Amino acid sequence: MRGIDSFADLDALALACRDGRSRELLAEAVACYRAGAFRSSIVMTWAAVVFDFVHKLRELDLGVDAQARTLLERFEQVRATHDLSGALKFEREVIEQCGAFEFVSPLEKTDLQRLYDDRNRCAHPAMRAEDVRFDPPPELARVHMRTAVETMLGRPATQGKAALASVHAEVTSTLFPKDWTKAKLVLDRGPLGRPKPSLLRGFVISTMKRLLDDSVDRDDAERLAAALRASAAMHPAEFDKIISEPGFSKPCTIACSDGRGRRVVRLVALVPDLRRVVFEALHVQLDELLQHTTKAEDLDESIHYALDVVALKPRAMGCISDLKRDRLAKLIAMNARPEYVDQAVLLYLASPNYDWANFTAENLVLPLAQFVRRDHAESIAQKAREPQSQVGGGWRFAAVKARLEELGVWPPELIQVTPTIEENPQ
Repeated sequence: MRGIDSFADLDALALACRDGRSRELLAEAVACYRAGAFRSSIVMTWAAVVFDFVHKLRELDLGVDAQARTLLERFEQVRATHDLSGALKFEREVIEQCGAFEFVSPLEKTDLQRLYDDRNRCAHPAMRAEDVRFDPPPELARVHMRTAVETMLGRPATQGKAALASVHAEVTSTLFPKDWTKAKLVLDRGPLGRPKPSLLRGFVISTMKRLLDDSVDRDDAERLAAALRASAAMHPAEFDKIISEPGFSKPCTIACSDGRGRRVVRLVALVPDLRRVVFEALHVQLDELLQHTTKAEDLDESIHYALDVVALKPRAMGCISDLKRDRLAKLIAMNARPEYVDQAVLLYLASPNYDWANFTAENLVLPLAQFVRRDHAESIAQKAREPQSQVGGGWRFAAVKARLEELGVWPPELIQVTPTIEENPQ
């Protein structure tokens, strides 16, 4: 658990508790431990677990969980009527209910059961043989405190399948941030803040598979990728262990073989943390994808993402030089970036008519104006001066010239170049 060393600091244990009342009870258990009252420490640790369980029920009730509501109503009825036998029955069922709500795993239930059994031995000395009292060693009290925090007190109200479902629902919401640093702030407050290894592993693998799905659009892909990058930053050692497992990249291999290679390119572009393991197995296939894909839509999407991957960028740059006007316009609309500017200027200079020149100026050159160099501007200015120039004659040429002058790349000696004038159709 983050913030707790291998030999847990007692104050760190108390601070790791999520619920304020449970934190106070565990702090009291720590105080008893330091005073040498180890029986009292174990009793207070169990009390903290029970309070935390009730707090978790209240959290689930806010999410309209019918099972949690039923248990809370029963608890409130027992408390209102001072029903001692009902209270004892509720307490005896806490561990089973923790398992039913997937707050703990089967092994963690065993750990909590040991705490409960030792709490009974500490609180009810009459259960022991005559003149023999139960004196727990300090190590036992300490391990129970740590177990309580790591299995219950330090975790949010959902774990297991319910937790995975709740995290996925949050990540796929339109309100989830696409910036991984902001996504980290959101996820840190939920089940992934202090997850069980199985939860983190399930989230990483299932999210990677979703990113390979054809049905996931660009916006959702960016949210999923932000969540993966955030989880890698939150739990670096655990994340690296998961992606280093044998067979982790198998879904990517399958995607490449069944025609979804562009989705693998998207995955490695959006989640740099996965590039090492994916490229170990699929670098050749991804390079071949960019070289031989014939379907324009698939190739254009692959180019868009491959430009962000150092190992694939040279091949992507080669593909850009073959792009025609309309396909390049679509890529620029997705993301205007400097790698497109050379081809955009070439297509503008080759305009065969005014309509072509106007479209190219509007959709290729102007969106990339901030990347236009002096040599580009000089070529455009020289082309515009030619007799019957399609570039200089287009009414959008004036906008190109004004924008490049504003950016300081238009050649001063050609500052007076004006279009041969085609009237603005508007």
